[in-house]
Amino acid sequence: VALSCVFVILGCILAALYMLLPLAQVSELCHSVDTLRPEPSLFQCALWMAELEMHDKVTMEYLKFVQVVKSCPIGARLPILGLVKMADITSYAKLVATTMPALITYTITKVHN
Repeated sequence: VALSCVFVILGCILAALYMLLPLAQVSELCHSVDTLRPEPSLFQCALWMAELEMHDKVTMEYLKFVQVVKSCPIGARLPILGLVKMADITSYAKLVATTMPALITYTITKVHN
């Protein structure tokens, strides 16, 4: 019974992480600076606008805009987790994957004793 509870809990954690993937992808589409992605993020598009000819006043407004976008990343935010990023989901999945064998082993030894 204890081992099945462990599997159910781990399954729920992995399902929750899997359900957060679309939100992390939205965040990546908004604020990623990865140039290897097939589609550019909104932030990259804003940076590419620097190549356009602008008057001095427009250039100053553009620099203010870029500074705000850099300091306040946009994307999917959740109340407890904050900004949902792919890197965070990956680290949580790694944490679950590394602790899962130890937890299962501990549960099995407690059940047999």
